[in-house]
Amino acid sequence: MLVIAVIVAVVVVSAVGTASIGGAEGPPATVQDYGNGPFPTDKLWYETAIAAPSNPLTATGSLNEARAFHTATLLDDGRVLVAGGMDGPPIATAETYDPKTGAFTATGSMSTPRVYVTATLLPGGQVLIAGGTDADKRALASAELFDPAKNAFTPTGSMSTPRSNAAAVALQGGDVLIVGGNDGSQVLDSAEIYDPSTGQFTLTGSMSTPRESMTATRLADGGVLVAGGGDQSGPIDSAEIYDPSAGQFNLPESMNGAREAAAACLLSNGDVFVVGGKSSYTTVESTAILYDPQNEAWSDLTTLADSRTDGAVVALPDGTALIVGGLADDGTSIASVEVYSADNGNSNLVGSMDRGRAGLTATLLNDGTVLIVGGADSPTTESSSAAIYNPGP
Repeated sequence: MLVIAVIVAVVVVSAVGTASIGGAEGPPATVQDYGNGPFPTDKLWYETAIAAPSNPLTATGSLNEARAFHTATLLDDGRVLVAGGMDGPPIATAETYDPKTGAFTATGSMSTPRVYVTATLLPGGQVLIAGGTDADKRALASAELFDPAKNAFTPTGSMSTPRSNAAAVALQGGDVLIVGGNDGSQVLDSAEIYDPSTGQFTLTGSMSTPRESMTATRLADGGVLVAGGGDQSGPIDSAEIYDPSAGQFNLPESMNGAREAAAACLLSNGDVFVVGGKSSYTTVESTAILYDPQNEAWSDLTTLADSRTDGAVVALPDGTALIVGGLADDGTSIASVEVYSADNGNSNLVGSMDRGRAGLTATLLNDGTVLIVGGADSPTTESSSAAIYNPGP
């Protein structure tokens, strides 16, 4: 099982979370592990532009520090904040990407190194950074705020419990829901709300099932779909929805199979697209599923070109979804890029990164292109490179 690993991501998104690694698969990890495989610090990988003339990806500026399982958040001014992650051990550094120049610029660092952390844009433009795992392999309860005007971090209130591999989602009213994760000794079912006006966290209703490395996606009606994830027994096959007005989660329902460290995004039609993930300690999913909030129903979708976990997915303005990177069954990182179309229900390869990436981020920019940042290769090496995906006219 994949602990302290993720996301995505979500992701965004949500997160996401968000993050999750893998190398040689084995029994459940604990928050004291850096993942399911070793991650040496030697650097190589993706230092050249993507070569194929028809490839819709092009190289852009490089990070100041290589990283994987970091966060990436689109700021109100169009820049992207890239924070934390791991370059061997967890790191505290952060930097911003400016689409106008195609360059990364270092910002002030966080107060502590953080990997498997959540990052959420707040009303007013600040970014909430919460939890994660530090360089001493401890889950963190602390949180901090990034101020884009000052390019600096400041402390804010702490969560009620340490959380690594949690998921965070901005609610419609501006508060932030943080769910699940691992406190260093157990997987959590608790959730809490961050209020930007007070800078404090308060507990809210708990999930029916402890979860980490799950997806969390805000629905059109304001509810939050929390899907899959893992606990001490392995990947989970249920999902539940948080109702902000009631402060409670509904009863869980089956999601057509277990998925841990999957990726999810909200499509333009209001459905939630969930892709890949692990259905067991050794099995990586090659399928995607769809949640229809109107009918409260799950359905099986297309088979992916590549089975993948710990990848990233982002909804595009034309209603499609971009799927990038991740890990395969054998623990090797995936370089392929594919696009899912809701119109025909198919997912097709559209290009390839020059090498595989797991624990990468994919962020939709204001011009409709997607910034792909960092990640780890096999053998496990964090990357400082970045690329732009252009969906074309």
